[in-house]
Amino acid sequence: MVQLSAGAANSGPGAREETVTADFSFPHLQSSREGLKRASAESMNQSKQIATAMPRVLHTPLTEETNPFVIPDNEALFALADKENRPRKEYLEAQRSLRVAEKETLSCQMQGGCALPPGELNPRRFTQKQPLGGLAQVAAAQPRPRARRAELENMARFIAKKREIFLVQMALNIKSAEMRRLGERARQARPHSYEAALSQAEATLLEDGAAFDRFLKESDEKVQQAMRRADTETKAKQEKVTELKKLNNALAVAQSELRKVQEQTEECKRYATFLDSVTPPEWFAAQNARYEAEWQAKVDAWNAECQAIADAISTATEAKQAAEERYATARTQQQAEALTRALQQPQPVPPVKPTEEELWERRMAEPMFFQDSRQLRHIFSHLEEHNLFLIQTAQEAEEAAEAATAELNATIAQMDAEAAALTQQIESLTGALAKKTEHCQTLKEAAAQMGGNSGVAPGMAQVMQSDQLVAKIRKVWARCGGESDAGKYSQMSATAMLAGIEARLEEVIAAAALLPPETVQAAERAQEQERRRVAREEKAKKEKAENEVRIKKALERAAAPAFKKHGKPVMQRSAPPQRVHVTAHAAHAGIDQELELYLQRVDLL
Repeated sequence: MVQLSAGAANSGPGAREETVTADFSFPHLQSSREGLKRASAESMNQSKQIATAMPRVLHTPLTEETNPFVIPDNEALFALADKENRPRKEYLEAQRSLRVAEKETLSCQMQGGCALPPGELNPRRFTQKQPLGGLAQVAAAQPRPRARRAELENMARFIAKKREIFLVQMALNIKSAEMRRLGERARQARPHSYEAALSQAEATLLEDGAAFDRFLKESDEKVQQAMRRADTETKAKQEKVTELKKLNNALAVAQSELRKVQEQTEECKRYATFLDSVTPPEWFAAQNARYEAEWQAKVDAWNAECQAIADAISTATEAKQAAEERYATARTQQQAEALTRALQQPQPVPPVKPTEEELWERRMAEPMFFQDSRQLRHIFSHLEEHNLFLIQTAQEAEEAAEAATAELNATIAQMDAEAAALTQQIESLTGALAKKTEHCQTLKEAAAQMGGNSGVAPGMAQVMQSDQLVAKIRKVWARCGGESDAGKYSQMSATAMLAGIEARLEEVIAAAALLPPETVQAAERAQEQERRRVAREEKAKKEKAENEVRIKKALERAAAPAFKKHGKPVMQRSAPPQRVHVTAHAAHAGIDQELELYLQRVDLL
């Protein structure tokens, strides 16, 4: 059932509304041919009524202008918006040029009235006595601004009308196409074909119903079979699960027993290994000799058996040859077959040497070396004595090692002390040599100055320095024990004396290394004190000489005439101004302090 309605949206009571009902449902397949014709005739009449009831616009083709669902382009939209907004803009412009008393208020706009035109608003008119209906007549005489509202209502009504027309026309086109298709099928079909199709359809329906009933029965039977099979499989599954649990429990028990047996076996093996470790090696040697003897006896027996078989085969071969020569008699033939069977006897299997595991199992099966507990106690006592001997030997070795280590440490400490003493002596000698070198350089400079001041030539000053140096070396050589060589004293050169001094110094160092460290340290302290005393005396002499020079210069300055200044003294540059740098933190601290003082003052007030 399809209903087609055409009417104006938002229309008043006078609007026309048309409703057309068309029934396009097909009759049942079991209806007769007259009923089908009657239904087609009613459908044609209804389509004619719809065609006569619709206006002619419905039969015109749709275009972009008549179709309300076509979206216009941007220019058309802007033009339409400008057209709709232009009256409003003109009205606002006109309102801006009016005075306040002449403008419309919101209440006037809502009630449809407007302000009085210019010239009619006269206060004197209202001071005189006038009838009560004067203002009402003036307001009624003014035109009401309903043009825009009516235009909007007409536009909405037009769009709704266009939409309804489009929907009705689309439904009409669809029904017309369906009617044409049904008419074509009716024209192409024949009357007897309708009956055959109906009967065939009825037979097909009956067959389908019977097949569906059979399908339902089969489905029920299959469901029952599936339920029975599911029950059977569930029971079997439960039995399997129960049996599996029993097997798992039995397996767990067997595994626990196996672990216990393995632990006991490992413990027995540990005991056996311990007993083998304390068993005398002679017993193992005897066992190995017995095993070797048994193995050799087996090998000999196998060789003898092989030899017997070889002899039997050779004898049988000779007898067979003789039997073949006397083949005529049956007795000889039987003997030949027996000898042939004897020739086909298998060779004996050679003996196989046992493996380590087999030997271990055989050894475990045989009786042990220890048959009495007294044997084990005797072994333990012997081992204890041997262990005590080893412990004593180890302790003696440790004591000897500790003594050697202590002696080595003492030797190392002694050598370190001697090396430290020698190093200190070398450092002291190096310092003394550096001081002597500095003193020599000072003396050279002083001699050079004295030579320059006295007018002596540089070459003569150098000769004087060499003579002084040689005299110094001879003095040191004499102190080192060179007085005994009085005959060679005047003939030795400075280089030879320095070499002698160096050799003497090495002898003294070697002799000092052999002396006790306390004696060497006491001698070093005495020499150091003597060196310091000499250094103090030289320092006092030097300071005294410098003091005399300073006094002499002061006397010269005092005897010199006074220096008089001439002219204006030079003006010194003034110091630049000092800038105090105040950080932001200090500034905030000052502000906080002022604020705190102010608050305290307020509290006091």
